[in-house]
Amino acid sequence: MIRIPIGNYFELLLNATVERCSGLTRTCAAGVDSSVEAVKDFLLAPPPVVTLVVFGALIYVATKRRTLTFGAVAGMLLIQGLNLWEPTVETMALVLFCTAAAVVIGVPAGILLAFHPLMKKVTMPLLDVMQTMPAYVYLVPAIAFFSIGNTAGVFATVIFALPPMIRMTVFSLENTPDELLECSDAFGASSWRRLVDLQLPLARPSLLSGLNQTVMLALSMVVIASLVGAKGVGCTVWEAICNGEKGIAFEGGVAIVILAVILDRTLQRLGTASAKGDGMINN
Repeated sequence: MIRIPIGNYFELLLNATVERCSGLTRTCAAGVDSSVEAVKDFLLAPPPVVTLVVFGALIYVATKRRTLTFGAVAGMLLIQGLNLWEPTVETMALVLFCTAAAVVIGVPAGILLAFHPLMKKVTMPLLDVMQTMPAYVYLVPAIAFFSIGNTAGVFATVIFALPPMIRMTVFSLENTPDELLECSDAFGASSWRRLVDLQLPLARPSLLSGLNQTVMLALSMVVIASLVGAKGVGCTVWEAICNGEKGIAFEGGVAIVILAVILDRTLQRLGTASAKGDGMINN
């Protein structure tokens, strides 16, 4: 049976692209590494107790839930007790940076697709492919472009976590009630004012839902990205597995679960509160 060498063509295309973009990738790698290190240093600068208090206060102000705040602080205390505070903060820095990058790229891209149906028809199948592609596949171009290190992990994580943000932006803008759009047209609102003053505020719950999915995907991919040199708890788990240290690997897994639950519950609560607030406004 004849073999179709798709992989060979992909490798040739990738090698040619890497060769032509080498200068750009070096510049990007330096910028990403310094940015991630700055976020990590900022989070690690205060003593852990001060950081715990600040995180707890932020979670309570954002969610108004004492149980969630207490559970989050207790989980972070457990991470501190496992001597995994620094790698967990490194993971948090990577997640924050990758999520911010995904939002900065995804929201404008979603707005563009929502107002250009033809571009949307072309892009949505690509997003389907991106969401069904195994996570490990993203590490191949990441290594090719940026070699081993944090930048490769950031690149793979941003690409992996980007589709939900784009999809939810498109979905939320396309589902603006027709009567409200007609009212804005009747009052002579421009497309820009309608987007800023009407569609985006109404889309806030959906955007927060997309943000939640993006954060969870970023966290999962940051852990996998330890295979290409990304720092954090994933690196601790991977090293423990390679050394046969099952207990340390389990502790790292516990830290990842705690971080995931804190982020997920906090963002879910923010989305619920936003939806209720918008419902009260509409009523």
